[in-house]
Amino acid sequence: MLTEQAHAFVDQLAKALELIGVAIILGGIILATVAFLRDSSRTSDWRSAYPRYRSDIGRGILLGLELLVGADIISTIAAPLTFESVYMLGRVNFLDDPSFPPHMKTVELAAAFGVSEATIHAKARLVENALGVSMFDPQWTVSRLIERNPLTWMAEVGGIIVDLRTMPRYIQEQAFVAGLIPFIPADRKA
Repeated sequence: MLTEQAHAFVDQLAKALELIGVAIILGGIILATVAFLRDSSRTSDWRSAYPRYRSDIGRGILLGLELLVGADIISTIAAPLTFESVYMLGRVNFLDDPSFPPHMKTVELAAAFGVSEATIHAKARLVENALGVSMFDPQWTVSRLIERNPLTWMAEVGGIIVDLRTMPRYIQEQAFVAGLIPFIPADRKA
């Protein structure tokens, strides 16, 4: 109950920050425009007032965007975990494999969320399909496990699927430059 209240409060705080951020951007544009019109009418030379106008608008936008980013971070951190997201990310990050800590079987995860295994599998499949995520997907693997994820290192070379960790260094370099692997494995062995 207390957790739900905390999530609701943080969610409202994030929404308030978003509104304040938008208001600052709009207010900054309006105030900068008023100052520009005032300055350019006094001197009858809008060109001399224009650099300050751009600077004032930029300051308003920057301050507003900082609040919007802060609100987004708060919303992301405070977002409640769902069994679908925990299971999907767990599948990608070897949660079911006892050799990869932390470890939890699907039945334990289902019990923790108070749902059946079938429900977890069905709902997670919907999320995976919507996001285009597959089991052990390197794009969704946490950084501390990326080196141990076998799919990180698989690539097609000459029509054959190979493990790039076993390939010569020049092929590893090409794969790294192409963004296919996170680092050159030969460098880690030395």
